[in-house]
Amino acid sequence: MKVHKAFFLILVGGFIVRLAYVFQVAHKDPMFYFPVMDAEFHYHWTLAIIRGGWLARMPFFKAPLYPYFLAGVFRVFGTGLFVPRLFQAIIGAGSCGLVYLLGRELFNRRVALAGGVAAIFYPLLIYFDGELLMPCLLVFLVLFGILLLYKCRKWDRYWFVPGAVFGLAAITRPNVLVFGALAIIWFWVEFGRGLWKRFIPFAFALIAIVLPVTIRNYVVSHEFIPVAWQGGINFYIGNNPQSDGITAVVPKTRKDWWGGYYDARRLAEEASGRKLGYSEMDRYWLGQGLEFWKQSPGEAIKLLFRKCYLFLAGYEIANNRDIYFFSHFTFLKFLIFAVPFLQFPFGLLLPLAIVGVVLLRKSWRRFLPVYLFISGYSLSFIIFFVTARYRMPLIPFLLLFASSGGIGLFKAIRAHRGQAIPLVVLVGSILFLNANLAHVPGVNKAQVYSVLAGHEAKLGRLKDASEFLKKAWQADSTWPDQYFVSGLIARQQDDGAKAEHAFRTALFYDSSRADFWVYLGDLKAGQKQLDSARSFYEKALDLDPYSAFAHCHLGNLYYEQGELTQALHSYITASELIPDYLVAIYNVGLVYFRMGDTARTRAAWEQVVRIDPSNTLSRRVSHWLQNR
Repeated sequence: MKVHKAFFLILVGGFIVRLAYVFQVAHKDPMFYFPVMDAEFHYHWTLAIIRGGWLARMPFFKAPLYPYFLAGVFRVFGTGLFVPRLFQAIIGAGSCGLVYLLGRELFNRRVALAGGVAAIFYPLLIYFDGELLMPCLLVFLVLFGILLLYKCRKWDRYWFVPGAVFGLAAITRPNVLVFGALAIIWFWVEFGRGLWKRFIPFAFALIAIVLPVTIRNYVVSHEFIPVAWQGGINFYIGNNPQSDGITAVVPKTRKDWWGGYYDARRLAEEASGRKLGYSEMDRYWLGQGLEFWKQSPGEAIKLLFRKCYLFLAGYEIANNRDIYFFSHFTFLKFLIFAVPFLQFPFGLLLPLAIVGVVLLRKSWRRFLPVYLFISGYSLSFIIFFVTARYRMPLIPFLLLFASSGGIGLFKAIRAHRGQAIPLVVLVGSILFLNANLAHVPGVNKAQVYSVLAGHEAKLGRLKDASEFLKKAWQADSTWPDQYFVSGLIARQQDDGAKAEHAFRTALFYDSSRADFWVYLGDLKAGQKQLDSARSFYEKALDLDPYSAFAHCHLGNLYYEQGELTQALHSYITASELIPDYLVAIYNVGLVYFRMGDTARTRAAWEQVVRIDPSNTLSRRVSHWLQNR
């Protein structure tokens, strides 16, 4: 089969499979149009880019290329969440084609074809091509950069081109900069004293792509932040006495994205005794992580080995949504599964890839750029914490080595020669990497079903919510969130007695949840039992003094009772805890309006408009602001 024909067929095959997935997941997955965690952050960041808002005016917390890619799609096609997935399906298909081309460059036609077809159907590549996350774009850029590096080796010119591509990859995921530094090893091995006239254009182009991001960060913050300022926080997440290597939460902070973000800032500033800049906060958490290594080196090393195993093991560790659970809404359920001693596909992919590396060990120079990328990129995450999506850029390379290993092993077995070592490596790797030695817990179905039930309840789809609640109860009848959601549904149906019973049952199973107490307070406030409502709000604040949600709802109670000074204090506290809490800031202005303080009303409501000009509250106050 000719190169161009095979490449075209793999492109088309990759796109058809991903297009089918996008249509199916849009129809079957209840959360398709409602991103959570990092995907939600990307969505709101993208809206801030195109509409204005505080997220677009701060230095980059995360690498910016993917949100700006989304912003380009949103500007042309609107802010719907279906079209971006179509573009990502095209990019994902392009990655499949690049796997084939790289296979032809490094291996042979058979390996290239096997690797390209495997990329078409690899479930995690398909899955992340359908998420509002950066792996789709990153995988394409890394593959393209490596392929260009080999092409430039043949031409011995245009070295700035792969450098520019890796620069784009670096402003998608800064960990790529590790490879940018390690690449000099390959240039030295290949070119000896002639490395500089090749490496300098490569490095210059990479830096030239990253530099505008650095300059932009300095302009808006007057701080040196090369790409993003989350590295120190992430380092502490994966290097502290409570870390398990996979939970992406700073200890003593809330588990939701924004709650964790603001709590991390608050804790750092409380410990430092002053307001901190963005890079200062990042350095604070980096220092805390290093202090853990200094004070408990044995525990730190033990945790590092655990993260190494987790990164290499077959189980797909979820970070935003449980991959095994949500794959069951689509045909991916046939391509990914976890059973004792086999977590497919990664639990088979990596052992086969290791076999491929063993069989090709004498050709190490040919694969050196790939080896440098795999090792440098992997270590750059293992020192932080581990999740499935972090290893996505490695998958295309592993598919090629696994294809080579599988074909090579098959030939050795047929020839009855040289199969012993690769067979031992394969079996040993499968047993070791699928044994779940780190004891990663399985899917908490009760939790996931409760989340889905709450989501459906907010949309008013109460029948669907009830069905999910039944499944949650069947999975674990003691899980508190299902009773909490049941209370929300009962409240929507104006069944106060049932709602109160459900909220109290949730508190029976977990009385430490401040949000449960707040909603019970809301129920009592709606029933005009104001003293009870106040006591429940105060209980929530006893449990979590930093709950902006509880402060704001207590402020609502004060406001209804005409206690404007207390209401103002509660609203201001809430807005200080979460600086973009629009409802709290709007209510600050509302209190000032009732107090007759026009200047402070204007200041508060102008802040609402600055944070998110497209928000309903912003539109509500805009008319008043324009006429005053």
